[in-house]
Amino acid sequence: MVRFLLDANLSPVTEKYLQTLGYEAITVAHLHLESADDETIVEYASEHEYILVTLDPDFGYLFRILSPHQVGIVILRLENQTIESVNSALHRLLDTHVLEDIKNQKALVVVDQATIRVRVRVE
Repeated sequence: MVRFLLDANLSPVTEKYLQTLGYEAITVAHLHLESADDETIVEYASEHEYILVTLDPDFGYLFRILSPHQVGIVILRLENQTIESVNSALHRLLDTHVLEDIKNQKALVVVDQATIRVRVRVE
């Protein structure tokens, strides 16, 4: 089963949206991690086999450089960061084959208004 950990910059409404689609989803706030640093959030996601979803591009740096953890990360690069835009971007992602790649290969995925780009960790 695919599990999503939503960063502090995402709404509980998005959490509920993913849950209504049949996915396990939880916000860092519900885990009392809202003030945790990015490294702690990545570590938690890795240890509990979550795909981390965020609006924060700094997680791309952690994926490539700092993080020794194997974790899938989805960065939403949206001009309009409303709940509706976030949910729409996630819906586009969920309609692709990319989700299993993120889970199995611990990929970094960047979703913007027009494209979905996948980067796989190179060991």
